[in-house]
Amino acid sequence: TLIRSSEIREENLRLREEKEALSRQTIELQLSREEMTELQDLRQTLNSIDRSGDFNPVTANVIAKNPGNWFEMFTIDAGTRHGVQKDSVVIGSGGLVGRVYETGGSWAKVISIIDNSSSVSFQILRDGSLQGILSGSVTNELSGYLFDPDAEVVVGDQLITSGIGLYPQGILIGEVTAVGRTPDLLLKSVEVDPVVNFQRLNKVLVVSPQPFEE
Repeated sequence: TLIRSSEIREENLRLREEKEALSRQTIELQLSREEMTELQDLRQTLNSIDRSGDFNPVTANVIAKNPGNWFEMFTIDAGTRHGVQKDSVVIGSGGLVGRVYETGGSWAKVISIIDNSSSVSFQILRDGSLQGILSGSVTNELSGYLFDPDAEVVVGDQLITSGIGLYPQGILIGEVTAVGRTPDLLLKSVEVDPVVNFQRLNKVLVVSPQPFEE
């Protein structure tokens, strides 16, 4: 009986170890699939950018972030040795994340569009003549206004980068969730839900800044 009990314990231990090993393999496979999907999404987003000339996007991992639930400022594992420079554009799965504001040899710090010191020029996807400015906030919300006080913007409109300023044209920013007026009632205001999930960022693409045009 003692021998049998010992065999049963050994068998149970072996089965438990096999189960744990299978669980680890399942988790690793799931992570691999998620990583592959994220990379594919990044590539699709990159293809939407309207750029001229040659450029080499750099794939990077997020390795650190500021305290809190939001990725308004974070660090990636690619730097000047990889071709990343100040004001390089950072793209996440689905759309625009922000820009590089500080670099090291093998790292760079990124400030996202939801940070209260950020702003981005946009246009409405269905009508590129309707343009404006979006800014982040201390509450990590994205909002802004349109230059045309009579602009026919509606909830559900998708916004993309206009190509004015730092960001190249055609990167999806988000979707309009509310339309109103600025405090002085002179301009149409919008609240926007970013297409990028700023509560979960693992991988990003970094694209060199737009070339200077004289």
